[in-house]
Amino acid sequence: MKAAADHTGASLAKFMAQASLAAAHDINRVAANLLDLRGTIRELVAARTELARIGNNVNQIARALNAGGDPVGAEATLVAVRRAAARVEAAAQVLAERA
Repeated sequence: MKAAADHTGASLAKFMAQASLAAAHDINRVAANLLDLRGTIRELVAARTELARIGNNVNQIARALNAGGDPVGAEATLVAVRRAAARVEAAAQVLAERA
């Protein structure tokens, strides 16, 4: 908040008062933005969870390859990596557009 106030040249108290009044004036837009942000954060958390599972699969594939075996599930894991990467990219794009 202090950095934003400094950026506008207002005191912190004045900036917070103006921001509060602006938010109260257009409460529907503020609420919609917060819901959108929460949805984006939930998507990033879900993608992180998916990537953790994929990491486990990649470790199992590496173990199989190092033991001279056939990496069962390698193709499905690659598909999952691409899907998770796309989810992260889409969520990051939403956040970048809001910045």
